[in-house]
Amino acid sequence: MQRKIINLINHEAELYIRRKIEELSRCKYEGDITEWKRGIENKKIEGRIKNIILKRAEELLKPDEDQKEFYSELEKSEWIERIAKLKNKLREVKRENKKYLIGNITNQIVQEYLRAIAHFDKKKKHDDSIEFTEGLAKFNEQEERYDYAATTYYKLSKKYAFINKIGDAGLSIIKAAQIAYKIGDLARAIDDYKQATNYCRRNGDYDSMAVCAENAADIVREYRSYDEAREYYEIAIENYKKTGQIEAAQECADKLERISH
Repeated sequence: MQRKIINLINHEAELYIRRKIEELSRCKYEGDITEWKRGIENKKIEGRIKNIILKRAEELLKPDEDQKEFYSELEKSEWIERIAKLKNKLREVKRENKKYLIGNITNQIVQEYLRAIAHFDKKKKHDDSIEFTEGLAKFNEQEERYDYAATTYYKLSKKYAFINKIGDAGLSIIKAAQIAYKIGDLARAIDDYKQATNYCRRNGDYDSMAVCAENAADIVREYRSYDEAREYYEIAIENYKKTGQIEAAQECADKLERISH
């Protein structure tokens, strides 16, 4: 009797695994497979069964040697062409209102950008890597993938800083801060504005430095961290005065006075 029960359990498990792997085989794109894999990881099923299914998903996500070779031989113009074709395809399906295809094609575009960035990073072609990182950031923003956009602009700022383009690093992280604030991630927005203030200081851009410091102070004030807000309002006032923006300096001084009482 016990043996029959064990055999029945094994049979049910086998059917479940087979059904899930058939389901997995219908996923055409990396984004679909990744999403499907995440769903399995969150399911409450026996560890042994889960591992068998996840192993198959990981095999599908791992590019074969031919594919690796293919990507390693692509030129910059070919990466641009591949992404442009996918963007045209995305515009088409949006025009035809084929909503069920939008997510798949969006994922394909993101994956192509990420492959291109990794490719140029590996070859230490920093300008090309920056170009594709900026392209991905703008694409994420355009598609209203704001959390991803903020993260990508932040990474872009780090890439600019690495090659000592501090002004561009500052502009990129300001963009990250603006998006973070827009989606209500105040902690990230504060950190990004503070970093932007440092980049602007290093670059001697006192105008942008004043704006970043004021924005950081405004957000910090929402948290009622008045000492920190005071510090950044003072930085803003000093740098507005340096650039002759007396009215802006006075506005900051008024804000500073309000939190001092």
